[in-house]
Amino acid sequence: MAFSPLQLVPNASTALAVVGVGVLVYVYLVTTYPDRAIGTRPRPDIPGRKGLPIFGNTFHILKKSGETLDRLLEIHQAFGEPNTTTMLGVGRIITINRPDWIEHVQKRNFENYVKGSYSYGVLKDLLGDGIFNVDGEHWKYQRKVASRNFTISNMRDIIAPILRHELQVLEDILDKHAAAGTSVDLQDLYFRFTLSAFVRMAFGTDIGSLSSPEKPHAFAEAFDYAQEIASRRFVKPGWKFSEIFSQEGRKMRKAIGIINQTIDDIVTERQSGKGTNANKGGPKDLLQLFLDYRHDAEDAQGNRTALTKTELREVLLNLLLAGRDTTAESLSWASFRLIQYPEAQERFVKEVAKHDLVDEVDFDATKVSPAPVYQETLRLHPSVPRMSKIAVGDDVIPNGGPRVEAGDIVSWSDWVMGRSRAIWGPDAPTWQPERWIVRSDEKEGGGEEQVRTETQWKFHAFNGGPRLCLGATMAQFQGLSVLARVFGKFTFEPLVDIPADGSARPYNLTLTLPMKEPLTVRVHRRVGKARTL
Repeated sequence: MAFSPLQLVPNASTALAVVGVGVLVYVYLVTTYPDRAIGTRPRPDIPGRKGLPIFGNTFHILKKSGETLDRLLEIHQAFGEPNTTTMLGVGRIITINRPDWIEHVQKRNFENYVKGSYSYGVLKDLLGDGIFNVDGEHWKYQRKVASRNFTISNMRDIIAPILRHELQVLEDILDKHAAAGTSVDLQDLYFRFTLSAFVRMAFGTDIGSLSSPEKPHAFAEAFDYAQEIASRRFVKPGWKFSEIFSQEGRKMRKAIGIINQTIDDIVTERQSGKGTNANKGGPKDLLQLFLDYRHDAEDAQGNRTALTKTELREVLLNLLLAGRDTTAESLSWASFRLIQYPEAQERFVKEVAKHDLVDEVDFDATKVSPAPVYQETLRLHPSVPRMSKIAVGDDVIPNGGPRVEAGDIVSWSDWVMGRSRAIWGPDAPTWQPERWIVRSDEKEGGGEEQVRTETQWKFHAFNGGPRLCLGATMAQFQGLSVLARVFGKFTFEPLVDIPADGSARPYNLTLTLPMKEPLTVRVHRRVGKARTL
């Protein structure tokens, strides 16, 4: 039968109808969402960067994903607080970089703001149901388990002898570099140091990360990679699908396997009686404390049950994230700043010598005058530089704060707040440890020097409210002890660019805040004993 052009008419009509419907839908969406992402309501009451129809600020956020903190600072400076953005697949984000507003969210209306299912899914394979990844009753349970063992007395007993040992190993490594005239990456060395110290505290064993610094460490590399990928997921709503087929996804699954297997092997060895506590005869390590832990509730036989192997792994991995990465990064940033400001370095060295902290480990060192170097570093380089929560129900943040609707994401950045002149004064962007020093008789300009105390909402580096960091005192003690030994014994010649204008080096935004590039230096033994003030 001969072909007739009329046969195409029904198909053409259908195609035209589909196109017409598509155009109508597009027009409807563009009209309904002219400057914001689909699914979000208009909020003319909150200023913010104008978005695109349908997509909102999605493309801008993705484009700036490697410079997220700088983008947040630009928005803060341009629009003030609060401000808002929208993102396709994520929703509306309301930023509240003000201490009193954060206090409301994290304390006064704590139950209304949660991490939510999206954040939980992003971090589930890495952190499981650990304390940093859960809400509600799960979080209360994890907090109780951790707080019963992570006490000041336990940490003082466990960490002090281990820190003395690890500091000597660190000093020996730096001594070898000084004698040989070779360079070293301080950031890498600090990561190896904190991993080694934490594993000794947690498992009572030497993982070899510091004692064999020339060798790559599979566990550390896997942990670093998993954090980096997990961080990227927050701005990739389709990550679950893309990781099924991508090389990134395959590498992530391999990294998670290495992490879990390493921890499980150590736990299994200890449970079998083959593993030993390196602190035998002394205080228990963290693993033994958690192995000995028993739930309050009893099972059918009337026994208080122990933690499962999965629970043990999740508890320890979450503590590792807090104890290893954050301390290593703050040490790296503090060392960078001390190298950047030689006069501040000399003042610090004189102060640690004055308080006998170069060769001694003193748990009360956070209360004396060298401590502001570490405090000021955390102010400008907080280990967890951004945070967000999802509103369960509608709310109005007091003191002029925004109206929040159920499902909105409420976000803040300690990194931005540390640079906020409204919070820290006109010199906020400047690294200035002296801002933390007060005198007991300020009116007369005399008296003893003391470390200024700020509220947990203004100085928010250790979080606040019910989620206040359990290890804050330990972190400051460890950080100050390392800086006192390292700079009390050595000087460093930078082999990388150190900005002369006081600005910072580039960061690599993962779940925490490492430097993007190595902090490579040449090491020299400090000549003579530091003169005290």
